[in-house]
Amino acid sequence: MMDDKKSHHKNGGIHLIASNKDHNFEYNGFCKIKINHVSSMLEVEPITEEFKYISAMFQWKFYAQKNILFVFADFEFKDFILVFNTEARCQKVYDLIYRKNMKDEATNELIYNRILLPILNQITKVSNIVISQILLKWINKLETNDKEMYIKMMKESGIYDLIYPKNEFVAEMNSIGNDETGCRAQLKRNDGTSRKPRTADPAAKTTAVPESRDALEKLATDDAAESGAQEIKLEYDESQLFKIAHQLLTNPRNPLKLHRQPDEVESYVERKYGEEVRESLAKILNISNIIKIPWNIFKISRFPKEDFVKIQASLGILPDSNRLDKICNRYKRSPKSIIKLLSNPELVKDKRTFDKNLDDLANKYEVMKWLQDHEVVYDCTREERWYEKKIMKNVFSHHSEDERQEILEKFFKDRSGVNTSNLSRLNGGERKLEKLGEWFQKWYKNNYVTPKGNATDENRDAENKKPASKRPKRYKK
Repeated sequence: MMDDKKSHHKNGGIHLIASNKDHNFEYNGFCKIKINHVSSMLEVEPITEEFKYISAMFQWKFYAQKNILFVFADFEFKDFILVFNTEARCQKVYDLIYRKNMKDEATNELIYNRILLPILNQITKVSNIVISQILLKWINKLETNDKEMYIKMMKESGIYDLIYPKNEFVAEMNSIGNDETGCRAQLKRNDGTSRKPRTADPAAKTTAVPESRDALEKLATDDAAESGAQEIKLEYDESQLFKIAHQLLTNPRNPLKLHRQPDEVESYVERKYGEEVRESLAKILNISNIIKIPWNIFKISRFPKEDFVKIQASLGILPDSNRLDKICNRYKRSPKSIIKLLSNPELVKDKRTFDKNLDDLANKYEVMKWLQDHEVVYDCTREERWYEKKIMKNVFSHHSEDERQEILEKFFKDRSGVNTSNLSRLNGGERKLEKLGEWFQKWYKNNYVTPKGNATDENRDAENKKPASKRPKRYKK
């Protein structure tokens, strides 16, 4: 199977990006396609076994634009796109589907609203380097009129600046080295004192910080830069280093020139990959002491931008690779708890207390995260509280929020409560949620005293506040 994947990649295989039932597009890797004129179907088989076989009827609408074939199904959640390595191959498949039949003409507005906008909205929330690179390359290949139309629609949708950020990390580097008047400013040490920027050799050839992201990328790949002839004379404290590293690691243009995405790295090659990332960062940011960069800094790419902003300052206080490893691993299962723990830099300064709190999260698996990982969440508009109520049913109102979290976490971990293998066999989040509710009722009766009645917390409080004269008399033996 591995050889098959390599051969597809080497020969410029076909990428598949397909919609799920929530109309969220997912990258399905490389695929094989078959045009079946007998059944009038386009058959698509992903190379990776975890993704499902897809078929498209010829009566659906197909449209080829440059090297991408857009497929519009009768239902939006069945839409998908095929990305070819050349425009000629894409056009050939398109012509084979239609042959001499009348070809459908899809407008840029249809492509954008039906497929591109949902994908771009997802990228702004959860970074996906592969899909980002595919779309950016495709947009750059478009004719001027088409490109301008898509850019205009992105601006109207309010996502253009999110897809093409205004040189955030370059602006950050400029702000480190210059004051408000544009003059070179003193840099702050970690202890709060100031000093002037250091240059290793006054005769060395130096280059000002590039004014655009493209210029920085060119500098990072230029032969002169590789030989050390051009350098950016800047130094960073840990907080600034983490911020710029996060922007570079999540940048869809891959300015670090990494051979794979950080989230695709297997555990047994993490160290080797981490050293590669560290060397690339040190080269672009001109950091002479490479030990200043944690070897596992690539793991911070797991944090979405909105979460990373909250913890950036705390990471600067904890530049230790062991702690960083724990933080990133705990975030997988307990994102809210980790963000809450790291949101206050003052609390993080007490390393002993912080380490204890961090260790306490080792076995924690937040309810919503568990439900998402086991594909139980089928309605993204619903809050966590709604899913808890569906599982706990009548006992939901008898426990506080913290108690509910604790009870459900125990329920998910207890093999007598949840059979994950049986759960995975069920199709659809709604059926899984219903089954969890059945299991929970049995498990709860065996492990807890079932509260009597179905009174809410508010009703019980109101009952306790009644005047003594109005309370029902109890029978005394």
